[in-house]
Amino acid sequence: MNNSFLNLVAIQFREFVREPASLFWALVFPIGLSGVLGLAFAEKETVTSRVAVEQNQYLPQLQPGLQALGPDTLLLNQFAFRYTSREVAMLSLKRGEIALILEPRPGGRITYHFDPRNDAARTQYLLLEKELREASAGRSEVRPVSTQGSRYIDFLIPGMIALGIMNSCIWGIGWGVIEWRIKKLLRQMVATPMRKTEFLLAHFATRLVLTLIEAGFLVLFGWTLFGLSVLGSPLAFAVVFASGVAAFGGIAILVASRPQKTYVGSGMINFVTLSFTIVSGIFFSYTNFPGWAAGIIEYLPLTILADLLRKVFNEGAGLAQIAGKSVVLLGYGTVCFFALTYFLALYATGTNPLAEMNRLDLLIILLCVLFAMGYFRDRLNRGVLHFWQGLVLGLPVVLLSALVSSLVIYGLTRWIPDLFPEYLNHMGKLIEADYQSGRIKDARYYRNLLKSLPGVTPFSKALDIFLKNFFICFFATGLIAMIMRRHPRPDR
Repeated sequence: MNNSFLNLVAIQFREFVREPASLFWALVFPIGLSGVLGLAFAEKETVTSRVAVEQNQYLPQLQPGLQALGPDTLLLNQFAFRYTSREVAMLSLKRGEIALILEPRPGGRITYHFDPRNDAARTQYLLLEKELREASAGRSEVRPVSTQGSRYIDFLIPGMIALGIMNSCIWGIGWGVIEWRIKKLLRQMVATPMRKTEFLLAHFATRLVLTLIEAGFLVLFGWTLFGLSVLGSPLAFAVVFASGVAAFGGIAILVASRPQKTYVGSGMINFVTLSFTIVSGIFFSYTNFPGWAAGIIEYLPLTILADLLRKVFNEGAGLAQIAGKSVVLLGYGTVCFFALTYFLALYATGTNPLAEMNRLDLLIILLCVLFAMGYFRDRLNRGVLHFWQGLVLGLPVVLLSALVSSLVIYGLTRWIPDLFPEYLNHMGKLIEADYQSGRIKDARYYRNLLKSLPGVTPFSKALDIFLKNFFICFFATGLIAMIMRRHPRPDR
């Protein structure tokens, strides 16, 4: 074995060790992925079976028997009963939150509603029938559920459409931009009369048309073989679809803005798409995860898109039912596209973003404050929000958001070494141009500005951004609190 062979092997090992991205995808990512899946499907001491119980006039006859049910130590199962109306129970069945509906009948009889083709539903029925046989005096009835939304295919097809939107946007836009950046084509395109907005809108329009065609074939497949149809408003479907393309278009540009090598870009895209695919409830309900994790997963972009499409397909949702979550999807696209993405996209096309970025970070911080107040008022405080509560809630949100904004700017100046020197050089040219054009008339002031530029550091720039954002947004928080406040109605 000659020395050239050993040297080549050593070179390969050094390249692998010196590239942090390779170590991440080879070591960290597989372990993290195994941990996530293990968390979702971990063996539990007792399996909790969620069952909906219809609230009607016969429920008091059956309720003592339901409350007496304890955990089955032999079969490692316990029941969690949700008392609700028939309509809400059917919605829960369509969303995959439950598999069985129990309807109390006169004389202690019980009617079970479930899909016989669902293994979990059949198991729950057999266990409940065994436990409640005495309470129902053996007079139970099974009514198979055959409405759209109760089958697994009704759960799967909308999720696959959402998955197709994500993959089409992130791979179609992200991978294309990565290749153009590496080949230096973006810098050449900047020299043409092309506008940056036209470049980005062209990608968005192309993905919108292609994903719509792909979704059409998938819907046609479901309709032909399984009788699947869109029960909701076509306008609602169009709004959800466009919102999903906008959200993942922004995420795609964000992912594509940094990689300097194709294999790193491919790894980043795979990381984003695989992570979302696994946890966002495409093939199985994300309620399998622990409660704290499911609460976070619920607000991931792919989860929101899949849930909205299922509402339109299976629940007949209209524009009013999907408007709120569609705005959240658009918010994802806006944040990724116009904040951090715009920063990196300007740099990728040869323009210094520190000099060209407008104050979109202020808008993002105020949107965070607005969302926090609305969530607290409508979800946690029964529709009530006092002015002082808005201020107390807004202060930490503004503080945290301004801190994150400044840290992102500081981190990017450290991440991209040439970014800050180019910014200082650009600012010097602007000061000189203003002096020559007469906008700066005092020569001493002009010289002091030029002398102060070398003393500006990434930390001082980030600190300046933090202070400006904090004080401006804190005063704006008071106005938002006045607008969002809602006092409790006096009892009449």
